[in-house]
Amino acid sequence: MAWQYEKGEHRHKHNWSNDFAGFLITPSGIVGKCPNNITLEQATQLLNEGIPFFNRRKPVLDCGEQGEFPHAIYAVYQGVAYRAVPTLGCCSYHAFPEIEFPPTIEAQLLARARQQSLAEEKALKKWLKQWRQKAKTG
Repeated sequence: MAWQYEKGEHRHKHNWSNDFAGFLITPSGIVGKCPNNITLEQATQLLNEGIPFFNRRKPVLDCGEQGEFPHAIYAVYQGVAYRAVPTLGCCSYHAFPEIEFPPTIEAQLLARARQQSLAEEKALKKWLKQWRQKAKTG
């Protein structure tokens, strides 16, 4: 099944004017911010090559003939981890940078980055460490 990517132009939470991914640290938590230069084609490709996650603690997202819909899809791009979540049931996803994952996902993201290159894996590790530290200190 090919997933559709919804860029979320009507959403402002994950948008900013920078051409790199990052986070905005607020009193209520951190908000992932997407680079402003990623194209719809790139986002769609990353989504469809991503790692699907089915949360067995939540109800199954049953899409009839399309089968079970992942609760999230994880991907790595330019040393940054992203989590995509469903937007329109059984139809599309929207993604944003992420630093916290289900236990099995981080190892899979690092392996995916390593498949791309050792530099990509190193960049992802550095990025996660940097932003996790900033999130702790606020």
